[in-house]
Amino acid sequence: MEDLKFYSDALFDLANKVNAYFTAIYIGEEPFLSYCRDKNKENTLTEILSLLIRKMYTSEELIEGFGTEYAFAEGKDFAIFLLRIKDDIFVATIIDENPNFALLKYENEKLSKKLIDKIEDIKNLKGSKEQQEHMEKEEIPSEIEQLEESLKEKEEVPSSKEISEEEIPYDIENLEEVLSNNEESLKEQEKVSEKENSSKIKNLEEEISTEQKEIEEKVPSLEEILEEGEDIPVEEDILNELKQEFIKEIGPVGKILFNTHLKNLGKITKKNLKLFTDKLADEIPEEERKLKFLQEIKSIIKGGNKE
Repeated sequence: MEDLKFYSDALFDLANKVNAYFTAIYIGEEPFLSYCRDKNKENTLTEILSLLIRKMYTSEELIEGFGTEYAFAEGKDFAIFLLRIKDDIFVATIIDENPNFALLKYENEKLSKKLIDKIEDIKNLKGSKEQQEHMEKEEIPSEIEQLEESLKEKEEVPSSKEISEEEIPYDIENLEEVLSNNEESLKEQEKVSEKENSSKIKNLEEEISTEQKEIEEKVPSLEEILEEGEDIPVEEDILNELKQEFIKEIGPVGKILFNTHLKNLGKITKKNLKLFTDKLADEIPEEERKLKFLQEIKSIIKGGNKE
């Protein structure tokens, strides 16, 4: 691991000196070590540079004796520099600010000199890394198998939830059927309740109507109160009350109208009291107030008769 640290430090030193966005050591098309300012883009950039190395190999295959020492690409805000250290060992660098070819070439060549004598170590380290990764991958299925066995054992022991589910007499379909039946039953009950309520309301209305009729029958009419046909003078107190009630309904002019009708009829008796009150009522233009007046004088006359 100390050797791996040497390469990591060397790569990080290069990144600092050229302010690299990304830098990596490749063995063939595969990255050995890499550094990226944005870890989320590291995999994408390693793949792009792997593709660039592949194209270098393709060029060498097409042109016999053609050996590419480095590749350089420059844009407005970036530069890519790929340097072959030896055979299939490469250093790749990407910068995203103020591309400077001379600086890139110089610093990459410095790193190349550090690594040139360690090519075999790099390959051995890569082999060790791959072997370790392979072993880790083999261990993972073993751990997964153990976990699956553990879960399987747990599945064999019925949980309290499973036991409670076995004790439930209905499965889901039956439960839905029961709920559906309950819903229909509730609807039927609602219909029955509506009919019963409607019937009760109707009966209640009939009872109220009957009671109202009975009350009306029990309440004597004005004619009955006056006992029409009797030539008995009406008490002065009753006439005064009638006068005050009439004035209250029609205003001050009621006093004149009351006295006029009283004078026309002469002596007011129980026999002509109904005629007198009707004439007073006819003087009230509003039907509602007229009915109210007749109701009030009925009470006055009834009270006078009780005395």
